[in-house]
Amino acid sequence: MKKFFLISVIIGWTASTSTLSAQNNTVGNGIHNTADAAGLDSFAERATVDVVLKAPNGVPVKGAVVTLITFAGHPYQQLSPDTNLAHFGDVASAEYNVRVIAPGFVPATLQVDAKPRHPAQLIFELQPLSAEDAAFASRVAALPPKAQQQLGKAMDALRVDNTAKAQHPLENLQRLAPNHPEVNYLLGVYASKTKDEAHAKSYWTRTIELDPRHLQALLALSDIALRENDYDEAFVLSQRATQADPSSWRAQAVLASAYSRKNNNPEALQHAERAVELGHAQADTVAPMLAFLLASSGNKDGAIEVLQSYLKDHPTNTDAKAQLDRIEKGEFIVVSASNTAEDAAVASATTAIIPASNWLPPDVDEKMPPVDSATGCDVAAVVTATGKRVEELMHNVDRYTATESLFHESINKWGAPDSKASRKFNYVASITEMRPGIFDLEEYRGSGGSPAEFPDGIATLGLPGLALIFHPHNAGNYDMICEGVTKWEGVPVWQIHFRQRPDKPNNMRSYQMSLNGPSKNVSLKGRAWIAVDSSQLVRLETDLVAPLPEIKLVADHIMIDYGPVHFKETGTDLWLPRSAEVFFFWNNARMHRVHSFSDYLLFSVDNQQKISAPKGADTAPDDRNSTQPPNPDAKSPDAPLNAPKVPDAVPADAKPAQPPAATPADPKSSLPPAAGTPPNHR
Repeated sequence: MKKFFLISVIIGWTASTSTLSAQNNTVGNGIHNTADAAGLDSFAERATVDVVLKAPNGVPVKGAVVTLITFAGHPYQQLSPDTNLAHFGDVASAEYNVRVIAPGFVPATLQVDAKPRHPAQLIFELQPLSAEDAAFASRVAALPPKAQQQLGKAMDALRVDNTAKAQHPLENLQRLAPNHPEVNYLLGVYASKTKDEAHAKSYWTRTIELDPRHLQALLALSDIALRENDYDEAFVLSQRATQADPSSWRAQAVLASAYSRKNNNPEALQHAERAVELGHAQADTVAPMLAFLLASSGNKDGAIEVLQSYLKDHPTNTDAKAQLDRIEKGEFIVVSASNTAEDAAVASATTAIIPASNWLPPDVDEKMPPVDSATGCDVAAVVTATGKRVEELMHNVDRYTATESLFHESINKWGAPDSKASRKFNYVASITEMRPGIFDLEEYRGSGGSPAEFPDGIATLGLPGLALIFHPHNAGNYDMICEGVTKWEGVPVWQIHFRQRPDKPNNMRSYQMSLNGPSKNVSLKGRAWIAVDSSQLVRLETDLVAPLPEIKLVADHIMIDYGPVHFKETGTDLWLPRSAEVFFFWNNARMHRVHSFSDYLLFSVDNQQKISAPKGADTAPDDRNSTQPPNPDAKSPDAPLNAPKVPDAVPADAKPAQPPAATPADPKSSLPPAAGTPPNHR
C-alpha cells in the first residue's frame, strides 16, 4: 500500500454484461423493482412524489421538465409544471432518478425512493447558467432535431481543427437553418480556420445581426477590427461583448486592448486586471499586456512581479523575458512591445472560440461566478479555519457506511444522453491519517465494487478524499485565492479558487489504465465555497489543470455538495457529501454520473482496526492506493476483517429537509484502453 492519499481512475475494463439492477448479494435496501417503465404499473402499491424547484433569490422556474426515470434507465412519467411544484400523484412504489431540465438553469438529477403511505418530497436547488451558456442553450433548442445533430458534428470537428470533416455537416446546416445565429457563427469559424477572413467577417457580421449579444461573434469581430487598426470599431464591439457577459475574461481582455490602442491606459489597466481576476490560468496570456500597463502607470514593481510569475509557467517565452529585462532596466515605454503583448492576449481570447459543450459544464476558469469582492477576505485565515474542520472530520470518522446509488448516462457526440443505467451498493469508506500528511482511503462496496460491475465497466471511486485538499498538510500544495463573498443556497460563503502548484507534490488524483498498471497523476484546479459562519466546506468544483493527451483525457469535471449529517447517539454533526456529479470525456467516451448516498452509519473503532468488507461481498476490494491489484487469498495484516456488527454503528438522524443525503461521485473511472495506447498506461 502506498503511504499517501491517492484518488485513481482505473481504466482498462471491458463493459459489464450484467443487468442494470442491483447486484443480488447486496445487503438490505436493495433495488426491489427492476421492471421497465411499462412493467412498473403492474405493481399494486402506489406512491406520490413531490418535486420542489427552487432558484436563487426566489426567481420563478419557468418551462421546467421533470422526469421520473426507472433504475433500468427508462423514462416513467414526465411533467411540465406551471409552478415550482411538480406533483406525481400516482406512481408505482419504486426507486427513481428524478431529472430536472429548466431553461436558464443547470440540469440536475436526484434520487428518490417512492413508498406507499409515505409521500416523498425532493427539493432541487437549481443553479443558474451563465448568460452565455443560457443564450447558447436557447439558440440550440430553437433548432430542429436534425439540425442539432449536424451542429454537434460540426462543433466536434472544428474543436479538433478537422475542417474537412466539418464541411459536410456545415453544408447541411446552411440548408436546414441558414438564418440561425449559431450556424452562421460556425460557418465563420470554418472560414477563419481555412484562412478565408473575408467570409469569416461576413458570417460573423450576419451572426450579430441575428443575435446582437452573441459573445463569440462580437469577440471575433473585435479581433479583426484590432488587426485592421480600426480601433473605434474594436472599442464598440468589445464594449458590447462585456455587456453581453460581464463575467467573461475574454471580453475584458479584448476591451483592455481596445482601450490601450486608444491610449486610455487607466481604463485598459482596469480591464486587464479584471480579465486576470476572472480567468486565472486561462487568462495568463494577458500577463504581458498587464505588465506593460502597470509599468506605464509607474508601478514598476507590480509589472516585474506579474512577469516573474508568468515566466514560472512559461520559461521559454523569449518575448516576456525581453520585456522583463527592459522593465528592470527602466526601458519599459516601448509601443511595439505593448502591441506584441496585446496581440497575444487578444489572439488567446478570441481565436476560433467553439461554443461551450451542451453537456459538459464550463471549465472553472472560463468564468468566475459573481461575488462581492468589496468585502474583505483573508484567504490564509479562511483556509486555516477550513483545514481545522477537515482535521475534525478525520478525528471523528474512522469509517462510515451508506447506501450508494449510482445514476449513469453515456453521452453521444451531439451532447444528448445515449444510454442510461443505475446501480446500487452497500458502501463502506474509511479515511485514516497513517502519519502526519500521509492518508489512506479505503472503500468497499457490497458486491466487491469491481469496474466490471459499474455501467460500461467504468468504476468511479475515491471522491470522499477530495475535501483533503484543504487539510493543513495538503493546502500548501495549491495556490489559493479568495475571490470574495457570495451566497450558496442562501448561506453566505467565501469563494476560494485553488490550483495545483507545479513545484509541490501532486498526490490527490491519478488515472490508471489497469489495476496493475502505472498511474498517471493529474493536477487539479477548482473552486470551493466555504461557509462564512462555520468554515465548513459546502461545495467543491474541480477540473483538470490541463488535458492529458497521452491518455486521451480531454475533460474531467466534478461538483460535490456537502451538508450536515447528525448522528443522534453520539451527538456528532459531520459535514459529508450530500450530492455529487462527475462529467468526463476520455477517448471519445463522454459520461455523466450522479452518485448519491443515504442511510449513513457511523462506526467508532480503534484507530488500528482495518475497515471491514460489507456482508455479502464475494470478492475482496481492490486497494485504491496501490499499483498492484489485491490478492483476495493473501493472509496479511491488511486483509479485511469480518463485517462490522450493527450494534457498533450509530445511525444518522432523518435527513434534513433537503435532497436526500448524497455522497460523492468518485473521480475514478475505468474505461476500455484507448486505441494505440498501451493497456497498462494510466
